[in-house]
Amino acid sequence: MSWSPRKMGDSRAQREAKVKRTFGPIYELAGQIRGDAVDSIRGEPVLKAWGQYMSAAHTLEGFGRCFERIAPEEDLSAFAKVSKKLHVGMPIELAEVDSLILALRRCEAIYRVTPLKDLQAAIRTQMIADELEELGMVG
Repeated sequence: MSWSPRKMGDSRAQREAKVKRTFGPIYELAGQIRGDAVDSIRGEPVLKAWGQYMSAAHTLEGFGRCFERIAPEEDLSAFAKVSKKLHVGMPIELAEVDSLILALRRCEAIYRVTPLKDLQAAIRTQMIADELEELGMVG
């Protein structure tokens, strides 16, 4: 199947740049976890992504939940499992990091072939769900 910017919402070059921006910080975090050297601020694991420091646990959880909306048939439980352990400060096994990286690769493959409008809709929906949860209105 050929790439159609009209259908996909962007060119191949634009999508590749978006893949690097979107997935680069998460792959970097996985590498830090594997190396047992996660950045932290006041004891909370963080990652520098998209121009700011963010909670590593919350970012992983949200990332996984967003992709569950895009591809509900995929097993992306590794995001929640690693996120939970980061949140409470439990050690993360190498097998769990490997599962996270495999899930991340599946998400990247999905991201590469999903039309931009569908990605944006899932991201907006997840952001709204996160806000409602933070306000205590759901969850």
